[in-house]
Amino acid sequence: MVARQRVVYAALDAPTALVRLDARRGPWPVEIPAQFVSPARLAFAPDGALWVLAAAGSAAATVFPLDQTSLAFPAPFSTDLVFLNDSAGPILVLARMPGDDFLRIRISPNAREEMPPLTATSYDGRGTVCTPDQRIAYWTAKGLRYAVAARLKYLDTGRVTTFRLDSGDFFTTWGRIFLDACIPDGTDLRIHCVAADEPPDDGALPRTPPANLGSIVITRPDLSPPMIPLSLVPDTVDDDVYRRDTGPETPWVRFPAGDLFRTYEAPILSGPGRYLWVTVELRGNTRSTPRLRAIRAEHPAHDYLRRLPKTYSRDEQKADFLLRYLAMVEGELGDWEARSVLRRALIEATSAPGEILPWLAGFLGLVLDERWSVAVRRKLIAEATFLFRFRGTVAGLLRFLEISLDPSSVTEPFLSQTGNGVVIVENYRLRGIGGALLGEQGPSGSVLGTFRIGGTLGDPSANLAAAATDDAFASHAHRFIVLIQQSLSQEQSDMIQHLLDVRRPAHTLVQVCTVGAGMRVGRGLLIGLTSIIGRTDGFTRFQLGSSVLGRGAVLGRALAGTFPGAGVLGRDTHVG
Repeated sequence: MVARQRVVYAALDAPTALVRLDARRGPWPVEIPAQFVSPARLAFAPDGALWVLAAAGSAAATVFPLDQTSLAFPAPFSTDLVFLNDSAGPILVLARMPGDDFLRIRISPNAREEMPPLTATSYDGRGTVCTPDQRIAYWTAKGLRYAVAARLKYLDTGRVTTFRLDSGDFFTTWGRIFLDACIPDGTDLRIHCVAADEPPDDGALPRTPPANLGSIVITRPDLSPPMIPLSLVPDTVDDDVYRRDTGPETPWVRFPAGDLFRTYEAPILSGPGRYLWVTVELRGNTRSTPRLRAIRAEHPAHDYLRRLPKTYSRDEQKADFLLRYLAMVEGELGDWEARSVLRRALIEATSAPGEILPWLAGFLGLVLDERWSVAVRRKLIAEATFLFRFRGTVAGLLRFLEISLDPSSVTEPFLSQTGNGVVIVENYRLRGIGGALLGEQGPSGSVLGTFRIGGTLGDPSANLAAAATDDAFASHAHRFIVLIQQSLSQEQSDMIQHLLDVRRPAHTLVQVCTVGAGMRVGRGLLIGLTSIIGRTDGFTRFQLGSSVLGRGAVLGRALAGTFPGAGVLGRDTHVG
């Protein structure tokens, strides 16, 4: 049986195989299609759908949702089922016979994706359960145990065939094929290409998804290019690929650091034709497998044969040999020519390789800090002209700081009003707003002295004396404060301090205030910037023994008037 809120479903060993009941009424029989015999295990999916396992433990075992039996699929020798609630979609876990791994299948509206299985050592076949921490527990002769991820075991070989690639021109001579792939040691990847102008009309290879996906739904088959005709399907796939030492064929493009994928290349060994199909065979050793990310086909091939005397290409076999032989030369020369044509990428901050950024910055007189990330360096080089035009100004310094702290969140110059968490306050602007000061800071962090705000507190004569000794020029002129509304690491703090020492006007003094610097009245406490005057959260302190929950105190209730709904008009809240 299985329960959800007040509804219970039970599978019975009786003519009426499935019944429903609630806390006070029932049971009522539940109809199941005749082809699903002996429902034995039940489970609720996270969305509330009831799933049934029929003929459990036999070769005819079948799993289906009760409200949509068309989604049924076979699950031979499954003994129980349970669901895991995952953010990417519900996961159905199928327990099988003792000694077998548990299957995991991610359920989506249009497909099923088989996930790595779970190992269930000593499982006795009596049932499984999902624990509150989203783990699968099962029963053994020695008590309850948890299923763990099983070691992945890949297939030895697998093939994938592309749909029809269209060059747009008949009698196209295809050039090279490029594959972005990861081929670990002990694995291999082979290809086979076939081209045709008029594909034979003998039926096409069916669109068969990988076995671990179950089934897929193609919403617009009429817009999907045709698959390869059955008469053109290769029996063997044996054409080698080799790794390009220069990286992708696109000039100046490199794979990110840590990316295991590389670009592999091979000539397209097929006759001329407008349409091309590529079959890739992946060969593994069950412990590791090659992976394929992208395929690109080059067309048309090079025209070097036309530049040679006709006698070299009059014979078909000789022409075919020369076409493939010269492809190596054309590939190398073509890469150099493409790099030359796109050499402007080397002088653009967004596309230049990371190692030449210091060289590029040298043209602009910008010295890069080793503590800046690559993204920060690219952004500063791109805006160096603006930064130097406004060097020493508030706008220029603010832009430099916000790029150095987070280049991904900055907007265009002068469009950001908030400074992306950075505020610059010039001290002369603070004249006349008071001078809240509690003397000098003590050795333990305390503040010593007499409290004074703009000469309005304390003895008048003392205030006049304090005002006379107050040097407004020394406290306000040529000084500014940088407020950074985030916590900084020690390396970031050193970087910001060095940046300010280099970029600020030489006659000014600067003070940096971050979130972790704390608040000192008159020093790091600026009203409207680092603090707000107003009511607190409105909660009163609760003391044990002085209050009684439910009578004299309410846990988590704010004082009246702190927010809408906290007070009752006429009781604790009055108008006027």
